[in-house]
Amino acid sequence: KQWYQRRVRVAFCGVFTVIVINNFAGLLPYVFTASRHIRYTLPLRLCLWLRLIIYALVKTFSSFIAHLVPKGTPKPLIPFMVLIEIIRTIIRPFTLAIRLAANMIAGHLLLVLISSPAPFLNS
Repeated sequence: KQWYQRRVRVAFCGVFTVIVINNFAGLLPYVFTASRHIRYTLPLRLCLWLRLIIYALVKTFSSFIAHLVPKGTPKPLIPFMVLIEIIRTIIRPFTLAIRLAANMIAGHLLLVLISSPAPFLNS
C-alpha cells in the first residue's frame, strides 16, 4: 500500500509541477499558455478523472455504487437516480475542463486589461 501511495504522490507532484511551470511561462510577454486551452485541460482532466473512477470501482465498488443513490430516495425513483448520477459522473470532467479553460482565459484577460493603459486617460 505504501508503494502505491508513493506513486500517487509522485504523479500528483509531477502534474502540479508541469502546470505551475506552464503557467509561469505564460506570465512572460507574448507567450500563449497552453493550460488555458481546452486541448490541454480536457485530456489532463480526463486522465485524472478516469484514474480516480477506476480506482474507486476496483477498490471500493459497493461504496462507489452506494453514492449513486441519495439516502431517503423512494424505491420507484432509484433507477432514475442511478441513471442521472452516472450521467453526471460522466459529464463532470468535460464541464470541469471547460470551466478551467474559461477561468484561465478570464484571468489572463483581466491581467491584460489591468496592465494596459486605458485609452481615455490620454487627455
